[in-house]
Amino acid sequence: MKSILQSLLNRAQKGKNLQERAYGKFPVEIADQCKEEEISEILQRLDELGIEKENLPNWDGDSQDDIWRVQKGFSETLERLTDKYTSLIVRGLRSGVPDTTFWIAHTFWKSPNKNAVEALTEYLKKDITELHRKIASDALEACRKLK
Repeated sequence: MKSILQSLLNRAQKGKNLQERAYGKFPVEIADQCKEEEISEILQRLDELGIEKENLPNWDGDSQDDIWRVQKGFSETLERLTDKYTSLIVRGLRSGVPDTTFWIAHTFWKSPNKNAVEALTEYLKKDITELHRKIASDALEACRKLK
């Protein structure tokens, strides 16, 4: 089946002006209509956004901020889905894109699920930055509290 993520985003943004679409609240309410295909596409988009951000020049803070807003919006969308799609969302921790793994760990920090403990434990065995280790450790602690 094909993802309808873009269609969901378009519908949620319909009627909003350019300023609202670019800088308003991300339409996390689309989570209610997301299924496996949309979760997979969100993970793919997080990878693409992370790569795009890595390739931006340091002086381009505006573009980095724009990407950050979308990444955060996707993470907040996934937060609403951790109970139903844990096994699919944790796949993002195996991404080769550091920003993706950060945002997936952030997702489980904000919306812990005991079924993410094993994946977070494995992720923490990797060579990751101090910031990524901190968010993943916080996520693991939050998930463990649910056991």
